[in-house]
Amino acid sequence: MAICEPISPTLLLSFFKNQTLLSLFVTLLANQIILFSLLFLLPDYLETLQVSNWITFGGGTLFFMAGASISPLILGYLADRSSVKQVLVTASTFCFITYLALLLSCNLSDEMVILLLSIMGILVGGVSALVWSFGSQVLPEHRGLVSAFLARMASMVATGPRTTRC
Repeated sequence: MAICEPISPTLLLSFFKNQTLLSLFVTLLANQIILFSLLFLLPDYLETLQVSNWITFGGGTLFFMAGASISPLILGYLADRSSVKQVLVTASTFCFITYLALLLSCNLSDEMVILLLSIMGILVGGVSALVWSFGSQVLPEHRGLVSAFLARMASMVATGPRTTRC
């Protein structure tokens, strides 16, 4: 059994004092809240939209996850061509707009729901990967710890406290 070594509280607090890491943390937190709220409520929401049964009972999640699985390649390529910050801001903005469009629309065709869910998957999945990658570049001497901080801390805050064991 592996022994967990405690992390220095001053090191953890220094992550919150770093403006870049703090903004990446907030971006990832918002991204995780959108992800978890959408996946948790998706079947019920699709049922209220009265889309086809195959979309309600798995097809919507399939297209969302398909978008999320290919998105790191797409957004990573775009980030390499331009700027990680620019791609993060653009993807996060469009993610929020797409999320609102999906939630506030009443009469959506099956094709439009599939398109919006695929776009949401692309934006949500890609933002997470870019945040982790960019975060590890901010403090290269603590790459693993920064990635763990960004990935796990944002998920813990987004989903609520849980008891975990080392």
